[in-house]
Amino acid sequence: MAELSFGAAPSQQVYVGAIATALANINIKWEQTATMNAGVSFSFLKGAISGNVDYFRSRTSDMLAETPIPSSSGITSMPLTNIADMENKGWELSTTYRNPAEKGFSWDVTLNLSHSRNKIIRLGYDEGMISDGYVDYSNRASTITRKGEALASFYLFKSNGIFRSQADVDAHVNKEGDKLQPNAAPGDLRFEDTNGDGQLNDDDKVIMGNGLPKLDYGLTFNARYKNFDLMVFLNGKQGQKMYNGAKMFLYRFYRSADLVNAWTPSNPGSEVYRLSDEDKNENLRVSDYFLEDASFLRLRNLQLGYTLPSALTKKAYINRLRIYAGAYNLLTFTKYTGFDPDLSNTGIFSRGVDRGYYPMSRSFVAGINVGF
Repeated sequence: MAELSFGAAPSQQVYVGAIATALANINIKWEQTATMNAGVSFSFLKGAISGNVDYFRSRTSDMLAETPIPSSSGITSMPLTNIADMENKGWELSTTYRNPAEKGFSWDVTLNLSHSRNKIIRLGYDEGMISDGYVDYSNRASTITRKGEALASFYLFKSNGIFRSQADVDAHVNKEGDKLQPNAAPGDLRFEDTNGDGQLNDDDKVIMGNGLPKLDYGLTFNARYKNFDLMVFLNGKQGQKMYNGAKMFLYRFYRSADLVNAWTPSNPGSEVYRLSDEDKNENLRVSDYFLEDASFLRLRNLQLGYTLPSALTKKAYINRLRIYAGAYNLLTFTKYTGFDPDLSNTGIFSRGVDRGYYPMSRSFVAGINVGF
């Protein structure tokens, strides 16, 4: 509940009222998940190579999620409801190679691969879909969740380059010869009439994948030489898409360095559309212009250690003393132009939408492990 004060003239009394800001759901219940998992373990070369392969399939019934309601209701907190049934399926592979120790040197490497997909089986929502992925106050939704599709699928206009001249604008017409984008000018984005009805509106938005990667992988390398040890952990995601809402927001307020190279009559080859306060062409509408490949490879963890000889540590009544130094999130290789291609704090219905969250930080550590 929230208190609400009503203003009054100085000579009148001020009354304090109250309004409901949240709704209770007396029918809410725990969601349930049924899972099937089949796997095979393997080992070759006397255990030098080992691992397992798993296939999984699960169905979550009565999935709990916040249900959007009209803002006109005055409710600021979306109620939690059993809104959907969802199916997940995929596979995982983990394999390790251990090199036999030789002259005090040994090493092993572990590779992990996984792939998963999901699909909404039931959506108990009156409109049959949930729009989300809002970037700012513009109320432009970039994702959609509906039956038969993946959770939080990107739902966008399809762009097709930039109008390089007035002739390009005039040539972008429907079957009747009418301009599809009558408010466009050279330098604006061209959008496609995907349903072929001769006009450009929200019906032309199409599903363009989702924020799940096609492949999630990790590689761990451990090496030991006498008293030294080294650990390197790499992880990455391939085939991942990200809607760069942060870039869209920066473009809106002219705060991106990219805009220095925006289209102008003297710079007609630019891939950055022209700057316009009015934006009559709605270049900032949600489109694949801001949808990027967010595949990446990251050096997640690097650590080097040295364990003092036991002949020295035992004199101080210490069983083991190890000194180490390392770094986390040291390097990231990606073509994604946003702050971080590995966002994990987006909402359930806006997965893969970058709203400019704080990126993962790089850190350096050093320490001592002591065992008595």
